Amino acid sequence: METRFQGHFDKGLKRINSFFHLIFPNCCVHCGNELSVVQEFLCFGCGSKINWSEPHHTVIENHVQQGINHKHVDSIHTLFIFEKEGVEQSVIHHLKYRNSAQAGNIFGRKLALKVLKKKEVKHIECVIPVPVFHRKKFDRGYNQAEQISKGLAAVLRVPVCRLISKTTQTVSQTKLTREERLLNVNNTFRASQEFQKFKSIALVDDVITTGSTLRAICQEITSVNESIRITVFSLGVAKFH
Repeated sequence: METRFQGHFDKGLKRINSFFHLIFPNCCVHCGNELSVVQEFLCFGCGSKINWSEPHHTVIENHVQQGINHKHVDSIHTLFIFEKEGVEQSVIHHLKYRNSAQAGNIFGRKLALKVLKKKEVKHIECVIPVPVFHRKKFDRGYNQAEQISKGLAAVLRVPVCRLISKTTQTVSQTKLTREERLLNVNNTFRASQEFQKFKSIALVDDVITTGSTLRAICQEITSVNESIRITVFSLGVAKFH
């Protein structure tokens, strides 16, 4: 009886979703074309244009490792290469500024499944999102890194722990040089003493550019726990040459 009820419920839910999609059609976040019921955020055409990081994994990991430059970081895992004006920028913009927490969760799951498929992840005890300043989180309504973390943690079957806080409002990193980025985030994060009970954690961000933010956070974490191991996850990594 319960199985039959569940089947009717699922069919009814699909009909409701189809009805609302007909009245309020979803559009591709990049080109604006209407999406079918089975598509999420991107049409098939724009989805095919994403520059996935998988073929370049080793080069990307080496590049980001140099940027973070921290001996406690074991590995870096990304989903796509971020390029301005590209599909990837539209995805991140939609996640950060269009109140689409769901997008972060979905892409976080995609990232976790990609990594698990290759069995590249060592044992991780918890997932730590890169924090935003509390005023920015209030204005936006959520922290995009937390939403990515939730999707990632659901697949990895570990908790999301908010053990890093951002204590200072900094200027946007977008137009700063590497040296300016390092100074901008210096002494702006605080790690909880709870890090002492972990041996291995995941650190999650939305986009990695120079690695300055992650480096500052890793330094703060290891000031609390000198033996902890860190695995970095990010949806995007900025295009580099």
